[in-house]
Amino acid sequence: MQSELALHLESCAACRARLQQEYELDRLITAAVNRATPAADELVAHIEKRLESKLTRRFFPWQWRWPALAGAAAVVLFCAILLTRFTSSNSMHALCQDAMDDHRSEVVLREPRRWHSVSEINDLVRRTVPQARIPQSIAGLPLEKGRICGLLQAQALHLVYGDGAQQVSVFFVLRQDLPSDSLPLQNSAKRLHQENDAGIGVASFAGQGLGVVVVGTPRLARNVADQLVRSL
Repeated sequence: MQSELALHLESCAACRARLQQEYELDRLITAAVNRATPAADELVAHIEKRLESKLTRRFFPWQWRWPALAGAAAVVLFCAILLTRFTSSNSMHALCQDAMDDHRSEVVLREPRRWHSVSEINDLVRRTVPQARIPQSIAGLPLEKGRICGLLQAQALHLVYGDGAQQVSVFFVLRQDLPSDSLPLQNSAKRLHQENDAGIGVASFAGQGLGVVVVGTPRLARNVADQLVRSL
């Protein structure tokens, strides 16, 4: 399906333009939602201040005041946990969305980019993720090309593996350059984060100081990500 879509888009300028408009609209909406996400620390501090003010105005007997404060603290902690989960989910989604946008524009739509050949990949690795071990093939797909791009304003190495019929993008970025909540914990039970969008699948995980994002058809992205998880 992905190869058929790529062939059609290559010969149909109208569809390429329309698809690019849809991607740009989706990107703008996602960016607006992420900007509107409240900062957890600021909101928790505001809740604490309001609760403290109300409790001070109410002259509770001393034997009731500590239970009231304990209840207020529980509410604040609960709000902090919810906000942390919400912002974490947004950061993971933003990273995946950024990678999907690059894959669509650079691989599916084949927008003009300066790609480097396989013989130049080692130099790109040294400049971006020197500790990464780059496989020459994944899931039976050989390494085709690579370039340096940006994910969430962090420098990333974008590699494309393919055999003509199907292609998959693999992004490597230094873990320290990404927001702390943009990837699942390396030793967690759900180490692999996955999303799907209009026939394109994305999977992200952390390993050996790296953040890795894989984008392609849902089945292929999951297969490639599973292989990389075991090797990192």
